This record gives sequence, C-alpha cells and structure tokens, in this order.
Amino acid sequence: MISSAKRTQQTAEIILSAINFRTRKDDPVFYLAETEQLLKELNTLDVKSVMLIGHNDGLTDLVRFLTGENNYLRPADYTCIQLPVSSWEYVSQGIGTILTFLHQDVVLPSE
Repeated sequence: MISSAKRTQQTAEIILSAINFRTRKDDPVFYLAETEQLLKELNTLDVKSVMLIGHNDGLTDLVRFLTGENNYLRPADYTCIQLPVSSWEYVSQGIGTILTFLHQDVVLPSE
C-alpha cells in the first residue's frame, strides 16, 4: 500500500524494483492516513504479507498500535512486524512482534 505523494512514489519505485515486488496498491487515502484508516484498508486484504510505504505520524502510530512498543519512525526507517493471525481481519492492538527495526543511518549510511 503506497501513498500517492510524489516522494513516496519515487521511494516505492526504488524499493519495489530492488525486491521484484509484483503487486501494488497506490491510493490517495494513504497520504497522511491515520491508524484507523490504515487498519481499515489492511482488514480488506486477501494476501499473506504487506509492505506499507507512506508517512508519519500514521505509520508510527500504526507500529505502536500493532506492537505496543514506543518506537518512532523517522524518514527512511524500516520496520518488519509479525502478526499471529490467519487473516488481516483479525489484526488487533498489541498482537504484533517487531522482527526488524532499522533507522535511516543503518539503511542509508552517511557518506
């Protein structure tokens, strides 16, 4: 799920081409979406895994909602969350486990 913002679209192109990701959903609703809207969209999915590329504070709030942890996503941060559910419709607060949390200085080292 990808925000319609130009910079997010550019970032998505780089990431998705590097990992050969086939399916994508671009939607203006993801631009500055809050947790409730992101969850509403996630609950409709019929796929096993999802990558969200978007904006704060919505993504930070979603990570906090899903995991109960107080992490903050800065620009270019990455987190991978495992959810013990068989379907996105069963996603609820605090059930997620952070598998990976990379800050921008790890993902994009300074030159």
